[in-house]
Amino acid sequence: MNLPLNYSLRNLRRRPWQSGATVLGIAIVVFAAVLMLSLSRGLFSRLDITGSPDNLIMISRKGQNAMFSEIDSAELVSVSAMPHLASSASGKPLISPEILHMAMVRAAAVKGRHKSAVSIRGVSPIAFDVHDSIRIIEGEGGRLPAEGAFEVLAGSMSHIKLGVPAEALAIGKDIRFENVSWTIVGRFTDNDSLIESELWVPEDTLMSVMRRRTHSLVVAKFTSPTYARDATALFRRSGVIEKFFKGWPEREYYGQFTEGLAWVFWLSVFMVCLVAVAGVLIGVNTMYTVVVNRMGEIATHRILGFSKFDITVSLLTESVIIALLGGLLGAAGGLYFHDMPMKLSYGAFRLSVDALVVGAGMCLAILVGVLGALLPTYKGLRLTIIEALHYE
Repeated sequence: MNLPLNYSLRNLRRRPWQSGATVLGIAIVVFAAVLMLSLSRGLFSRLDITGSPDNLIMISRKGQNAMFSEIDSAELVSVSAMPHLASSASGKPLISPEILHMAMVRAAAVKGRHKSAVSIRGVSPIAFDVHDSIRIIEGEGGRLPAEGAFEVLAGSMSHIKLGVPAEALAIGKDIRFENVSWTIVGRFTDNDSLIESELWVPEDTLMSVMRRRTHSLVVAKFTSPTYARDATALFRRSGVIEKFFKGWPEREYYGQFTEGLAWVFWLSVFMVCLVAVAGVLIGVNTMYTVVVNRMGEIATHRILGFSKFDITVSLLTESVIIALLGGLLGAAGGLYFHDMPMKLSYGAFRLSVDALVVGAGMCLAILVGVLGALLPTYKGLRLTIIEALHYE
């Protein structure tokens, strides 16, 4: 025969303060785990979707990265000869020479003026055909920056990178970098990618301001992702492309950032392991007290014919119920921080408390409940009935 479920529920009500404290302790454990997992989840999911699979990024052969790359206009001629390039409606190859620059940007914030490093991308109109996932935010009268003008198209996450409210980068607002005032004429989105952290300006204007004659990178669009991947063979084959350039499929290029951010993932794993150990200790301590205080009751159940297995299941049920309540409370607290903005040197992102993160938090709570009950229960049930009846 089995102990009924309502027996376990009644035992929880018999110790409201102890049960409540345990629920709170497990909730804190799950909350901490959810926050750490949501950080790595939000960052890496944003990196995974940055870039188009049919785009190829090229930088100079001697460049370490796009920031330290120089490509002159004469070298761009060879890019247009690459096979399987996509074309615009006018038949022009979709090749976008661009400048990528990190600048200290100053914007009028709610409380005074704020200054922070933000990625500035100098582009020409064809860039919006090459980066075809870019969308001007509708309903705000936004438009593309005019060539030759000191105008900016702000990414929807650029205010987070700058550390100011979104209103500070609204259309019509001014920002300042490279000793020049720029007017925001539009805002754009890019499917929640890392590019949304950037500010886009006319390339010719940025060249003039920086007194620069070379481009940082070239982004070429191919007719399919397969052709974009196949084109990377040209960087290993002797020829004009190999002489001047090296490159990667755009999504693979941004995926390389994950190597530099591996510490974020491992830190989150380490922290989750720490809080898991803390949670198990909380569960073991609670259930050990329960078992010790109820030795006589447990011995009576054994006299009445309930097996050790029945008693273990009953105590396990109590522990798991407490853990689930704590897990739900902790996960609910974590959901409150869903979409909270964060920033790193690479750009801005948001915490992602999705179903996977919540599920991991609940699994952690169940693990705490199971281990917390089994260890002290095993120790308590090793006593004989006579020893349990006289146990104090």
